[in-house]
Amino acid sequence: MVVIARTITEVKKIFPDAVSIWEEENKFWVELPNKAVTIVLKPRKKEAIRDILIENLFPRKAVEVVLNGVKNTEAINKIKDKTSVILEGPAGVGKTVACVWRIAKMMQIYKINNPLYVSAVLYNKEVFERFREHDAFLLDDINTELHETTLSMIQAIIYYAESQYCPIFITTNNRKVFHQFAEPILSRLSHCDFIRVDGEDLRVKSLLEKKQQAEIKK
Repeated sequence: MVVIARTITEVKKIFPDAVSIWEEENKFWVELPNKAVTIVLKPRKKEAIRDILIENLFPRKAVEVVLNGVKNTEAINKIKDKTSVILEGPAGVGKTVACVWRIAKMMQIYKINNPLYVSAVLYNKEVFERFREHDAFLLDDINTELHETTLSMIQAIIYYAESQYCPIFITTNNRKVFHQFAEPILSRLSHCDFIRVDGEDLRVKSLLEKKQQAEIKK
């Protein structure tokens, strides 16, 4: 079990009988009365989270939005405490950003360490070859017209994630996309919370706000 603390004061609350505590950049060393020494980790830094997400193919735009202080949205509020989710809703309601936000939060407290982004639109052979190296997955934009190789890859990842207890996040515009999945694969999604998000198109809203701001400056 990973123990997390931000300050020495927090460490002392967790280990009130600690004999001594040493602080390093990313962790604390705690000596206990029986002479045993344990490690307490500090929350993973934002820069480290960004580097891991970008390296593992997460959309740079979504990562920057999340790490620079994303606004609460309907999608974020609905998955705040979720571990594995199928998030359905129309384009632009913030499904991908919400999933990236939740994954970043889980990384911060070391619930996951090496998540992988998988686009259902852009097939990536490298992803299929290395997905077993990862401990969480975002399968983004699952649609009704998956290429056979993409469908095969996604089903393999779902099977692996369920068998290894890896968190999995899936976004789609329409639940009917799952009709193309084999029944044994569908049964392996039973642990996921199915959540519907209905709301305004946040992309359009952002464009309108920028246009209004530009007009005001004129």
